[in-house]
Amino acid sequence: MKRMIFTVFLLAAATPLAAGCADYVHYFSAASTRPRGCDLDEFRGSIPDAKKSDADSGDPVSQFQLGAYCEDGIKGYAKDNAAALTWYRKSADQGFIPAMLRLAAWYFDGDGPVKKDVPQAVVWYRKCAEAGHPDAQIRLGQIYTMGWGDAIPVDHDEAYQWFRKAAMHGKGEAIPALRYERIHRETRPKAEAGDPVAQYYLAMHLKNDTSRFWHYDSGEAPTVDEDGTTHFRVTPRLLTGDVPEPEYLPWLRKSADQGYPPAQVAIGKTGFAILHGAGFSDADIFKYLQQAADVGDTEGMLWLGLCYAQGKGVKRDDDQAFQLLLAAGEKGCPDAAELLAYAYAQGTGVKADSETALDYLRKSPNQPGDASLASDAGFHELKLAGIYTETQNHAEAVRWLKAAIKKGNAAARVKLAGYHLTDKHVPQDLAEAVRLLEASSDFQAKRLLAVCHYLGWGVPADEAEALRIIKQSLEYMPSMENIGLSADDMLRLYLCEHIFILCGEANDGDGLGKCAKTLDDIAARCKDTEDLRKILAGLQVFLYALRDQPGDAEKVLQVFRHQGNSEATDSQIYLEIVETFLRLNLIDHAQRWLDKPILRNTLPGKEIAADIKQRQKRRTESLLMHIRCDDDGRPCQNPFTPHEGEFLR
Repeated sequence: MKRMIFTVFLLAAATPLAAGCADYVHYFSAASTRPRGCDLDEFRGSIPDAKKSDADSGDPVSQFQLGAYCEDGIKGYAKDNAAALTWYRKSADQGFIPAMLRLAAWYFDGDGPVKKDVPQAVVWYRKCAEAGHPDAQIRLGQIYTMGWGDAIPVDHDEAYQWFRKAAMHGKGEAIPALRYERIHRETRPKAEAGDPVAQYYLAMHLKNDTSRFWHYDSGEAPTVDEDGTTHFRVTPRLLTGDVPEPEYLPWLRKSADQGYPPAQVAIGKTGFAILHGAGFSDADIFKYLQQAADVGDTEGMLWLGLCYAQGKGVKRDDDQAFQLLLAAGEKGCPDAAELLAYAYAQGTGVKADSETALDYLRKSPNQPGDASLASDAGFHELKLAGIYTETQNHAEAVRWLKAAIKKGNAAARVKLAGYHLTDKHVPQDLAEAVRLLEASSDFQAKRLLAVCHYLGWGVPADEAEALRIIKQSLEYMPSMENIGLSADDMLRLYLCEHIFILCGEANDGDGLGKCAKTLDDIAARCKDTEDLRKILAGLQVFLYALRDQPGDAEKVLQVFRHQGNSEATDSQIYLEIVETFLRLNLIDHAQRWLDKPILRNTLPGKEIAADIKQRQKRRTESLLMHIRCDDDGRPCQNPFTPHEGEFLR
């Protein structure tokens, strides 16, 4: 079912690469790398027209070009891959590198008149590589790194030698591969001999090695872009379901079982991964982290504390969690500071103390780009306000937003203005909201200020001023005149998108009514085009769903189906609306549509209702309950945990 709740303007531009090729002697010589911006097809076109007499006389360049003519069916030659193979082979037998590469490609891919034969492809790639061609050297290294069944076993020594030669030719992309092969040549033997440090480093290398998830599906000649990077066509095994087993896990366990703390902590972190499933039980995770913490490893203490905070492998104990985090921080673990700030802000395992929470935020490694400006700009006060917003302590959130504003923080002005505009948790004060927004140069502030001028919130209604302000907030405004939309009308649509969400949070029916009239006026005065109808329909569906007055549900279904969704059932359309509101965190609106009889007793409806209850429960829980491990191995908030007020706060 097509999604049409939102309207997105996308522009794409492509600039063709224009690059000439050098003559073939320089292009494929063993002493030089290929010119930037050139590939084999460009090279073919750069050779003067070949004469058959020259090819018959044994000229390898002419033989190669005739092969290309036969392959492509050009220059008066019929398309004939068998003839092309004959000419390519004659040229390749004389050591002409382009011809050898073409044969290697055909055999590797099973293309042209030959069957797939990777060992035969390796024969030709090897000839090119031995002649000094760096792209062929990289290709051989890749093949030997991954192997090809029983025909070509993995050979890290062979791969290392070819990558090294390519690197000596200046091929930068060979450097990471060299590091990979060095691990297997030097670290693996030590790991196999029982060295726990080597076992750990081998495990971490295997865990982070993304090349294991790829295989090559094409034998086409490599292309070289403007910065000299060689490209081979590949297909991810992840898309085919051929995902390799996580071979790093046994090495990690071997190292951890020998008491190596970094390995024990690494196992512990797998239990907090955003996408968990590394193969260790909660009991294992707790056991190894306990062992690391017992010998004073600060990371072990931190993650063991989170085990207690989340009840992972042990009964939940906030007091013990706090003590472990505190001990980790006192021993110099930088990542403990922000977690301690969460604990002090919420009173998790310790008496709540916002001033101490602020001190720990100042010690956190998560600082703005210019750390010298962090204190003056109210960065930490703003972050503390965010913690209180997430945990539903809005009185404290407003207090710390005001503290951030006193230090000149522009983002805090926007967030506090959002509170005043929506009448949530603080008395509505439209004039104060406008004052805050006018004092900020933030692009979001300008958009909210434009909404205020358009709707007459805190200032006299002034459409011209609203359009002027929202135009200032846009970095780029594409022309839509080709679909019948003037510049001012496009700005009105931008305004409507923001008004919808703002009025949805504020439950302002008058604002939605004004938007409805705006959309009707635009539809009446603009020429009728399919693209414009789609844009207006998307906004109308969102408007009717938000407003939900008598008859609006029928309008939603009518507009939705009119735009190419005729096969969608009523319940599918309603579910689409509910999911859209959930993405915007407009929970009340999602719940209202979920309560409609057509969804109330359906399985998807019940599942979403349960999800909403879980979201509401999470808002009252300790933030430490939702800490996960990011790709860099550091604690972070779970990105799948919804936070209230994503639009304004």
